Amino acid sequence: MTKKNKIIHQIWSDKHNPLPAFFSVLSQTWKEKHPDWEYINWDDKSMNDFIEKEYGKYCDLYNSFPFDVQRWDAIRFLILKKYGGLYLDFDYECLENIEPLIEDSDCAIALEPEIHCLQYNVPHFLNNAFFYSIPNHFFLDKIIDKIFSIETLQYNRTNKPMCVLNTTGPLMVSNLYEKLQEVEKKQISLIPAKYVTPFDSMQIQLVKAGVINDELEKCLDEAYAIHYFTNLWVGV
Repeated sequence: MTKKNKIIHQIWSDKHNPLPAFFSVLSQTWKEKHPDWEYINWDDKSMNDFIEKEYGKYCDLYNSFPFDVQRWDAIRFLILKKYGGLYLDFDYECLENIEPLIEDSDCAIALEPEIHCLQYNVPHFLNNAFFYSIPNHFFLDKIIDKIFSIETLQYNRTNKPMCVLNTTGPLMVSNLYEKLQEVEKKQISLIPAKYVTPFDSMQIQLVKAGVINDELEKCLDEAYAIHYFTNLWVGV
């Protein structure tokens, strides 16, 4: 890992609401555990300026997405293609410096717990909320091509969550990964859930409710980070 790739990117569109205080606290954990990393918080203006300057050819398609969250999903990959680094959703807490998990990788993506694979019928559930890459990695190109395709624009919008998950979100990324050749898959590190997504969607509700028990404590034995699955995007 080079100094050039030591950048943490987070996105919060202030078009609707300011950054929640809870997210500000969580973002600070990443800064504290990675003091030699650059940190960039992308707001609505900086995202719009970025895509107009660096990826103008995508502007019309970007602005035509029916849901704002699709734009936020899409631009994270454009940012990583240009600058490299680690993209994180704001509902992620850092417990330990994550460099040991990614130091030998050109591209590293968090896995979600196995129960999520069963829920969505995928062999691996890749979480686009935690995505590390060097600039111009081939998998970023495949993701970007998929996002800005006619198939994405024509996807049924009736069910917003499933539309987002399958066009710009983690199911899209997961399904693209499964279509890769084995030699391509070897160029991508999948970070086991126990390290970066230690709680499944049911367990995290207990954690947020203040429940403490041996099962939940054990989930943290090897954890470097926690994803809280706030899913605020569903209501935007």
